[in-house]
Amino acid sequence: MGCTQSASVYSEITVRNFFQQGTTKWDRGDYDGALREFDDAIQENPDDAAAFTNRAVVKIKHGDLKGAIADCDEALRIDPKCTKTFNNRAYAWLEMGSLEAAKRDAEQSLDLDPEYVQPYGTRALVREREGDVNAAIEDWNQVLKRVACPNSYASRGRLRKAIGDLHGAATDFERADQCSSGSFALAKLVVQLEASLQDDEVLATGCSLAGSQLFRLVLPSRSSVKQAALKMAVEMERPSSSVAFVLPNGTQLHEYSCESSFAEVIGIM
Repeated sequence: MGCTQSASVYSEITVRNFFQQGTTKWDRGDYDGALREFDDAIQENPDDAAAFTNRAVVKIKHGDLKGAIADCDEALRIDPKCTKTFNNRAYAWLEMGSLEAAKRDAEQSLDLDPEYVQPYGTRALVREREGDVNAAIEDWNQVLKRVACPNSYASRGRLRKAIGDLHGAATDFERADQCSSGSFALAKLVVQLEASLQDDEVLATGCSLAGSQLFRLVLPSRSSVKQAALKMAVEMERPSSSVAFVLPNGTQLHEYSCESSFAEVIGIM
């Protein structure tokens, strides 16, 4: 359900022009320009709930969370049943750390329209911060029932990994990678390796991303490292990436990058 966009006695063409230009500039990443256009739309018509709602999103992007909440309050005064506004205000509350208010607004949005996807994702983020990981996963399930979004798969995969469901996490990162044409290749590979090692009753003691092009896989023995290297030699998809194999005591056995080959990695083990 969208928000009311009423021109009243104001120039309907002018208001719509400002609104459309604001939306176009937002889509292009011109957030300052979008803010100016929505300012102009509101100045032209102070009863335009949709302009207040969209300006709130821009203010969230700029970090003006109190301003975003004020815009949402005004939009809801004009249109008390705008699902998008409730969700935008929920996200602003979330960014401010007001979890109860964020959850309340997200659930109000869902009460108005249970098929609206975004509030499920917002509530998932709230529940994760509250420590209720299983409930957060269920909200991502609801999102993914409605739309196949790579970031949603990745978010659910990250939570599944946190509770030890490595196979579920690997499946999610695989789907995220497929939906995004390779953007989650490294994350997918990390979880697939850990799941594979778990199947072979070898415990992976930890794994963390270190920057966008490097991850460190901590394994309990040199034989496990060799096993991981062999698997990676088959599955590695991005030659510009690098990976470091590290033992629990901190010893780094080797770092693979585009300048070396997996034959060299395996050969030194």
